[in-house]
Amino acid sequence: MIQNLSAGEAINAQLEQEKKTKRRYGDAVTGWLFLLPSLILLAVFIFYPMFRTVFLSFYLTDFAGHPTVFAGLSNFKELFTSADYRQSLLYTLMFAAGTVAATVIISLFLALLANEKLKGIGFFRTIFASTMGISVSVASVFWMFLFNPSIGLMNRLMQLFHLPAVSWLTDPHWALFSISLSTVWMNTGFSFLILLGGLQHIDQNLYESAQITGIPYLTQVRRITLPLLSPTLFFSSSFR
Repeated sequence: MIQNLSAGEAINAQLEQEKKTKRRYGDAVTGWLFLLPSLILLAVFIFYPMFRTVFLSFYLTDFAGHPTVFAGLSNFKELFTSADYRQSLLYTLMFAAGTVAATVIISLFLALLANEKLKGIGFFRTIFASTMGISVSVASVFWMFLFNPSIGLMNRLMQLFHLPAVSWLTDPHWALFSISLSTVWMNTGFSFLILLGGLQHIDQNLYESAQITGIPYLTQVRRITLPLLSPTLFFSSSFR
């Protein structure tokens, strides 16, 4: 009798293990099916162009972009010895570092403000996130009008302070600043929503305990908010 019970328990355990394996396999297949449309889009529009570009970088191409002669590392050697490329790389790094830092700092400040329980703060949340509803093409036209050297609002403001007009998009000294300003404005809305969502998932009991013990607000931000918000800050920075 004891042997029969042991054999029955072993069979039941084996059947239960098979059910778990099938369920796990089914969940994995379902997950991959949900991911499949995104993976196809990424493969077509990101992975294939990226690998195609790497492949073509080792060849000389004709006017249609077809590879003709294998050049090896000659293209890279010519690229890295070019003064124009080094200068463009420097400005690209400056643009990336400046826009990411400015976007995160401004978005964090707005998110901290919008996270407070103030009267009418919902209206300001909508205003802060409004740039997400504007397409890049519309925003480009908007900022080109602002930066117009003759009728643009930016030069009108310069005139109010008796300052000379500036060619915002063609002057080498101001072009990087102008593009960076418009980029920060475009990206602030999305970063604001991401950081606001991260702030709202922080346990409020931590702030209540800090207030009871008399910890200043800035210390709460430095010791509580920033450490707990660091994964969201990393995501917002890397997404930019």
